[in-house]
Amino acid sequence: MIVSKIIYYLRNLWLVALSGIAYKLPAWAASKKQSDSSGLPQFDTSTYSSQIFWLIISFLLFYFIMSTKAIPRIAFVLRERQKRIEGDINKANSLREEADEIRIKYERFLAESRSQANEIICNSINQIANQRAHAKEALKSSEKIKSAEAIIIEQKTKALNSLDFVACEAAAAATRKLIGTQISKSKVTKVVTAIMRKNT
Repeated sequence: MIVSKIIYYLRNLWLVALSGIAYKLPAWAASKKQSDSSGLPQFDTSTYSSQIFWLIISFLLFYFIMSTKAIPRIAFVLRERQKRIEGDINKANSLREEADEIRIKYERFLAESRSQANEIICNSINQIANQRAHAKEALKSSEKIKSAEAIIIEQKTKALNSLDFVACEAAAAATRKLIGTQISKSKVTKVVTAIMRKNT
């Protein structure tokens, strides 16, 4: 396309030059007759035919070189440049699309990670709250157990003390009935305490 435009403009330039020369040729011939031989050589009309001949030869040679060597090379360079530009644009578009896909995947992964982190945090908070409630209940239960154990120990101690007293009284009464004599309370208490310690 560019080559054809350049060739078109060169042809038009050649036609304009030829038409200008053809238009001025009679005027140059008339001026030659009027002028003497002492004028400038480029205005000597007797040499116009050879000048026009060499102008045509030079132009045709220039046109041939330009149309066969220079313009095809320029066209090749322009085509290669256009291909490279299009390739770079396509590559840039594909890289941009890949970058967009990676960004979308990253944002999706980030959103999933945030939701998982929030879920883990909520679960941890709930577990901690449940463990805290269980710990409070266990603490209350252990306090109740301790107080119950203290009450049981106290009641046991009271029962054992009263049992000692009752056992001493019963042993003293039984000894009195069997033997018929009164034994001192301290002796009965010692014997009963020793027997109870053996049994417990």
